[in-house]
Amino acid sequence: WMTAVDDIDPAWVQALWQAWRKAFGTPSTHWAWHPYTASERVTNILSFARAYGLPGPLDDTLSVLAGHAPAIAVKLEYFGDHHTSNHLANNGMGLYFLGLMLDMENTAAIGLRILLEEAGRIILPSGVLREGSSHYHLLVLALYQKAAELASACGRPEAVDLSAICEKMKGPARALLLPGGLPLIGDISPDISPEKLLAGLDLEPAPAAELMVADGWLRFDQGPWSGLWHASPEGFTHMPGHGHQDMGGFELHHGNEPVLVDPGRGAYGETGEAAQYRSAEAHNGLSIDGGDPYPANRPYYDATFRKHIAGTPPVLTALADGVSLRYQKEKTGEHLRQWSFSGDRMTIRDDLTGTGKHRIVRRLISPLAAESSDGKVILQGQEKTYRLDCEGAEISLQPITCWRAYGQGAAGSMIVFSNHQSLPFQGVLSMEVL
Repeated sequence: WMTAVDDIDPAWVQALWQAWRKAFGTPSTHWAWHPYTASERVTNILSFARAYGLPGPLDDTLSVLAGHAPAIAVKLEYFGDHHTSNHLANNGMGLYFLGLMLDMENTAAIGLRILLEEAGRIILPSGVLREGSSHYHLLVLALYQKAAELASACGRPEAVDLSAICEKMKGPARALLLPGGLPLIGDISPDISPEKLLAGLDLEPAPAAELMVADGWLRFDQGPWSGLWHASPEGFTHMPGHGHQDMGGFELHHGNEPVLVDPGRGAYGETGEAAQYRSAEAHNGLSIDGGDPYPANRPYYDATFRKHIAGTPPVLTALADGVSLRYQKEKTGEHLRQWSFSGDRMTIRDDLTGTGKHRIVRRLISPLAAESSDGKVILQGQEKTYRLDCEGAEISLQPITCWRAYGQGAAGSMIVFSNHQSLPFQGVLSMEVL
């Protein structure tokens, strides 16, 4: 309920705190005392206190806040490496803030230990969060940045280690930012909008093609084009995590204009629209017979089983004139997709191995106004016009929402290119600026 302290009325915080205190102030099994929620609450209110002081009455507020420490500590969200997400780092953040702000040294030590250990576990060698979401990467970066700032303000020696974690994460964060904004690949957090989060991080875009490629992310820039690609290193989306069925999914900008985008997802859920926006049906990719590129990941799948099902790990590569992705398609064969750029023109070539007759669907999603004309699709940008062509495919336009924050989106267009034919298959899509 509080994301910044520079535009908040202390009287409003006082009223809100008292209302919450009356209804939920005693630790319980209620969702208000879920460890993630409790950690967010103490971090927010103590951040506010650094600027304005705590809401009163002071003795009661201090007592209630101190009670958060055991409430969080006995319910830490650790479920083994394969089942533990960034929530545990959030728990550590709450304990660390409580410990430093309320002079509870043992609580601070526990929180710090969690923060440092979790950084080594959930942050991949390149510095990118392992959970398959660009927004969540920035969210976790902001968490560690807040911890580092508090440690520095308190003159703590661990400020050095916490700052180093932030610097490691900032490289990928800058590479995730394209000239026209942040591609929302994977889930969007309801905690804070991408726009507000970016305003607090003060990052500048910085191309870094090879920085994250081993961890499944690739930034490519050539001429007026800038793009971001994602391919989960195991094929399966990481679990637990916030990734989608977006193998080879990408976002492409021409100058400062997003032309082809990942639509993100407007809400969590396992059915209906929430499930659709996580599936291959809502990404810039290729599907066969309506299937996702990989089966849904399950908590009881071990690494050996996932490798057996997924086959050879995906290979995402930056080329001299574009990007290449090679991976195994379940039940069919290998898919090689190559993006090539030359001046104001881009082509996407798909090569599929396998046998039998199948329905092959390629999708591209745009926030721009789209119309079909003479077997081609015209996208109308702010200053440029783009033409899409795919010889031999049936082309249709469908409405889609391009989400910009949790629950907030704008109308977009999904261009669907369909073929019904036997494998092996070769096909070429092209887009050029008119």
